[in-house]
Amino acid sequence: MRWALCLLMCLLMSMPLNAKPPWPAANSSPPAGWTGPVFQPNFDFPTEPPRAERHPWHDIDFRARPEAFLNAVLSYILEGMNTTTWDGRRNTVRQWYHAPWMHEGYKGREFIHGLTRERSSQTGELGPGQTKCYQNWAVAIANPAGAYTYGQVWGNGSALPDPRKSLFMRGTVFAKLLFTQAPASEVPLLKGSPEWEANIHDPSNVYPKGGADPCPNNRGRRFPQKVRLLQFDVAVRHNASESETGWIFGTFVYDGRIAGDIPWAKLKPVGLVWGNDPELTDAAAAAGAKPKESIVLSDFGLGRHFGRGGRMNGPIDSQHSACLSCHSTAQYQSIARMIPTAGASEKDVLCWFRNLPHGTAFGFGADSGHACGSSPATGVVSTDTSLQLAVGLKNYAHATGAHLPTGAEAVSANMRDVEAQRAAGALENWRQLSVDQRAMALERAAIDRGLLTQPIHRGDPDLTSDHFKNSEGGTQGPDG
Repeated sequence: MRWALCLLMCLLMSMPLNAKPPWPAANSSPPAGWTGPVFQPNFDFPTEPPRAERHPWHDIDFRARPEAFLNAVLSYILEGMNTTTWDGRRNTVRQWYHAPWMHEGYKGREFIHGLTRERSSQTGELGPGQTKCYQNWAVAIANPAGAYTYGQVWGNGSALPDPRKSLFMRGTVFAKLLFTQAPASEVPLLKGSPEWEANIHDPSNVYPKGGADPCPNNRGRRFPQKVRLLQFDVAVRHNASESETGWIFGTFVYDGRIAGDIPWAKLKPVGLVWGNDPELTDAAAAAGAKPKESIVLSDFGLGRHFGRGGRMNGPIDSQHSACLSCHSTAQYQSIARMIPTAGASEKDVLCWFRNLPHGTAFGFGADSGHACGSSPATGVVSTDTSLQLAVGLKNYAHATGAHLPTGAEAVSANMRDVEAQRAAGALENWRQLSVDQRAMALERAAIDRGLLTQPIHRGDPDLTSDHFKNSEGGTQGPDG
């Protein structure tokens, strides 16, 4: 059945768009005549764990010296980087890498800089001068230690990805650049901010038309528009004896009010977080209780908490949650909301603020009749705070109908080849769809809660009558 794996490679390699084998780079191709930059992802993941190195923040007590810790991480990320292009392949000190399968859906990667759609900022969230809702877009990169885990999960495209290999090694670092469509005339922090052009949604093309949402989604038509750097997030896989979750997350804000001509010197820390403060209820916070597992250094004059209960978060992020809390929901299958439901009880809200040990899956949230932390019979595995792994795996599974393992499953080599062949056929059909058709298909599959409840393998290598069921109860074959 070696030919089946070869077929999968050939089909993936034949997919359109500007791609490093075997994954597409962006949601769509540049239009004819485009002369601007084109996003070139780095999917050439290390196949061996990188040599251990002692990072400059290892000797800094993050609780006692949070600003020094965060600035040491930022210096590491900027080292050797061309801050005009942020092309991690050409970094002169170490390469930086991207997560696969972030191109699909209405929020998928745009073709100029590889930005994906984030939550929008409602009127006034970025300051009193903000007059309307603005889109936010972001791109994330991983250092070689993080990219090694990407490679373990995704392989080189010749076999199905394996979510069970999602644990990141110590020394993993992620960086995420968040850009906003808001202008500096309304948000003074943005004065002189680095500007990129990005192929983002038409601001007037809101969905649904005539809806009551004051900050609606946009979808459909995109065109190049200016966006400005406002927020810069970092995540460090740290010593579990110092952080129960095994991670430290931090956030910077660009502050254009600072004197000087070097934009990257104007990134100032908001704070950092190493735990979720699982005992801190909304009522306690309202009564004056403070988080014990995060440190907030500044609100940058915006006069509001960024995270729930005073926990650390960025100005672009949802005030109904917090940085580490959102990322704790990263898992395959994606069966939990990123933030608590509106109107949830204080007990249920705290489900999203558990301190889960490194590698522990979030499970279900405390909603829709599920017990907090419970798991479906089909299984669930942590993607170790990486929402990009969780989203990418979810996109891949919905596009192919592939059964991705979540436990100790005994599948013969023969059947693995059959599954690879079926996934290859599904991907060939998938790529024939338009960008909008693919986005609509993912949305119909309820991708925020989507489960492929049956594997595509049946223990029979005969492909002629193969069908799999999707989460909505319909059936779909390799040509469907």
